[in-house]
Amino acid sequence: MVRGSWPRYVALGDSLTAGRDDIGPEGTRIGWARRLAGMLGERTGVPCTLANLARDGASVEAVLAWQLPSLEPATAVEAWRPDLVSVTVGMNDIRDPEFEPGRFAAAVGTLLDGLAGTGATVLTCTLPDMAGMLPLPVGLVEVARQRLRQASDVIREEAGRRDAICLDLWTMTGAADPGLFGADRIHPNTRGHQLIADAFAALLFSGTPGGGTITLLLMSTDLRVAAGRQWVTAVVFGVLGLELAAIVVFAATYDALDFRIYMWGGHAMLGDGQLYLTQAYGHWFTYSPFAALVYAPGAALPLAVARVFWDLLSVAALAWSCVQVLRLAGGRPSRTMVAGLTAGAIVLEPVWETLFLGQINLILLALVLTDMRRLAGGRVADSNTVGIGIGVAAAIKLTPAIFIVFLLLARRTRAAVVAAATFAACGLTGCFVAPDASRLYWRHLFFDTHRVGAPYISNQSPYATAIRIASGQGHIGGWWIAVPVAFAAIGLATAAILARRHDWLAATAVTGTTGLLVSPISWAHHWVWAIPVLVLLFRSGHRVAATAGYLLFAAAPFWFTPHAGGPREYGFHWLVTLAANCFLAAGLAFGGFMAWQAWKTTRWRPEPEPLEREGVTAGAGTG
Repeated sequence: MVRGSWPRYVALGDSLTAGRDDIGPEGTRIGWARRLAGMLGERTGVPCTLANLARDGASVEAVLAWQLPSLEPATAVEAWRPDLVSVTVGMNDIRDPEFEPGRFAAAVGTLLDGLAGTGATVLTCTLPDMAGMLPLPVGLVEVARQRLRQASDVIREEAGRRDAICLDLWTMTGAADPGLFGADRIHPNTRGHQLIADAFAALLFSGTPGGGTITLLLMSTDLRVAAGRQWVTAVVFGVLGLELAAIVVFAATYDALDFRIYMWGGHAMLGDGQLYLTQAYGHWFTYSPFAALVYAPGAALPLAVARVFWDLLSVAALAWSCVQVLRLAGGRPSRTMVAGLTAGAIVLEPVWETLFLGQINLILLALVLTDMRRLAGGRVADSNTVGIGIGVAAAIKLTPAIFIVFLLLARRTRAAVVAAATFAACGLTGCFVAPDASRLYWRHLFFDTHRVGAPYISNQSPYATAIRIASGQGHIGGWWIAVPVAFAAIGLATAAILARRHDWLAATAVTGTTGLLVSPISWAHHWVWAIPVLVLLFRSGHRVAATAGYLLFAAAPFWFTPHAGGPREYGFHWLVTLAANCFLAAGLAFGGFMAWQAWKTTRWRPEPEPLEREGVTAGAGTG
């Protein structure tokens, strides 16, 4: 045998090793074990022959009773003298109502002892932290998470005692990414099986002396791969520190018009009716009375102090949003990862323009993402308060109210009721403080787009694009109402399907984007929803699209097209028009792609037949 090769490989375990949901072109299962055998043969030059004894539904007791005996001296497989054995168990054990960690530990220990007795290299793995996406009632999610953790702790500890190689899926960043699982959200799909094979291959070829439990943290971005390197951490925090210094200096010295108007609104709130009857610095205050109430405490501070505080609060909200997005993506974000994503996000035009103008978008994003992440977690303790953030965000700026509709369609009725009640309570608070202003706003102004200059190039909504192409607001008739209704129907239906598949990051990104497509006013700084969209694309393996999207939202090409009211700003001018509406084009492309993906995954696919016991030589075509 060539040193560092494994010619004979026997795989034991449950449906994970049996290859369920990894179906090849001929309709037969492949699975991570077969993929691993192929990789080992290719890398060592020595063919790796696989005997896959795993069965769907096998518990640790079933593996001990029916699969392990195949490795005893009296069997044909023993004549092989396997060089590599693997076993995956636990998922079927924790489903047993009488699951008991001590009994499970004893059985796993006995199983690993039997495998170690063959003299072969032993592979095993823990379970991923997938409780949040399992098709379970809310009350059982925490029970499932506790059992997943208990089983993983047992497997890790028992493997460590026997110098077995343990792939620690429980701590692996992104191992619970819904994009790695099939329609049932329990079994890995082809991408998931390939990831496991890649991880085991990395462990086998790592050359770590002395065996022991090995934890592999696969990172979903290049930053995560290097997060443990001190120089990367230093660079990331150095860049973020420079950005923060620039933000503070800018906020202290630049008199942002939008922020000045909002502070004026905080003062005018106490004057009640004057809030919407008087212009501030040549512009109207267009947010709700409750929003003016939110600004009121800052209005009591010196303007420069208030600006610095507001921008630092916005950066903190951005960092918190990055934490929520990474968790929704299935990761366990480290400080370096959060700092890196925050520093990268500040470069995006919607983010820096929010800071430049003193806008509130990053705070609203944090409120909504916090609710969505808590909803995805499925904690019983959160069930009565999820929706408060969405309700507050909608009361400040109406667009987030689309998430209330999403919650209803996703069958999260309690959260929808909490969000709607919070929205109503905030609105009533505004009515109590400023009844005349509230009456005027809710009766006449909240739907009025004439006060905000809808055609301006920064408005990247479908409505604004139609106005620019049609050369004026007067050319858009009553038929237009059908357009946002269609966007809402398609986008919310897509998000609801994704939520039922427990892909909460995708559902959140689609709903946020749908809100931008439905609203008649979607300023460039509103497109902070690009952050979860880009993370979703990267997580799902669409790295070219994610990179292109990042560059697009960083460069904001529409600012380089005519936008001073000249003739080339209006009408249709092919590539110039495309560039002038590039955020909208990106939103439509993303929404269409996600709708197609959701439709594709809802199509019926027959379940594969259980894998028969077989020995196969894994080679080309298994990667």
